[in-house]
Amino acid sequence: MKLTNRQNEFLTSLYPLALHVEDLTRRKAIEYKGMTGAVGFSSILFICEVLLASEWGNHPLAQETYKGKPSNNLLLIRPVALWDGPRARYSGEDYCMYLSWDEFAVEFSDHIVFSGLYNDLLKEKDFRKQIEMFCLTSDTSSDSIEEVLNLLGIKQECQKMRMPEAAGNS
Repeated sequence: MKLTNRQNEFLTSLYPLALHVEDLTRRKAIEYKGMTGAVGFSSILFICEVLLASEWGNHPLAQETYKGKPSNNLLLIRPVALWDGPRARYSGEDYCMYLSWDEFAVEFSDHIVFSGLYNDLLKEKDFRKQIEMFCLTSDTSSDSIEEVLNLLGIKQECQKMRMPEAAGNS
């Protein structure tokens, strides 16, 4: 299956954000949690998660705005008790709203690093093992992620995300 132009555009726009999230989680884990050897939340895993949760950027809350207000909630994150940021109501549930993708990345990286759920994942160099670890604590199935990896042409031996322009065009 070949990616549509819209899917390729969304994937291309996600690529720098995914690298930013990987770097943020690595740096925060090392600097604030003393996790020497941390590699961060895999950019490949992040992209797969965003593509699945946001329906390739088509979900209303993943859009830049929702009901005239900034949304940018690429992973449809629901607020926790301490969340004091803006919220959106969608299908009877509250969701966090972010001013930009960068603000989303900062909040997401804080959750990944400081929740304590992902300490082992942040040190795991193999993105496939990170996927297995992540799926144990999330609603995402490894089969769903595998489907996205296949669609993107990401093979078992791949350790780094390749340029999105090449995705789906092989």
